[in-house]
Amino acid sequence: MCEFGWSRLTYEDKALILRGIESAEVFTPPRAIQIDWSDRCNSRCIYCGRKHVRRDDELDLRVPERLFSELDDVGVRALQMGGGGEPLFHREIAAVLDQVSRRSFTISTLATKGVLMSKDIARISPAGGHRKRRDLPGRPHG
Repeated sequence: MCEFGWSRLTYEDKALILRGIESAEVFTPPRAIQIDWSDRCNSRCIYCGRKHVRRDDELDLRVPERLFSELDDVGVRALQMGGGGEPLFHREIAAVLDQVSRRSFTISTLATKGVLMSKDIARISPAGGHRKRRDLPGRPHG
């Protein structure tokens, strides 16, 4: 995440971070948060270490809405979007991305296989100018 690295911080932010390291206290909010949206996946990748423990769980749409408000309030700048499964396989992904697009932070990383990246999702995805990590897809569920 070099766009949010040390060289991009203000002098005041750096001073607070160093003060926190010296005193073992927290004086600044996190600058980037990773959220695993969904444990659901549409692939059966042979290398996946989670396929045997995967469930059909995903965050209820009200949870990210409340969380995004709190992240905005504390000054988070970047959201890393991943998952125990495929983040774009969330049943309400369009609504989640729409919620993010109305916030002051951006999606800095979208870890996806890309199989579910539709034109509509790409259009509203705030990760447009940021890093998208694509894993090689396994066999899609049939």
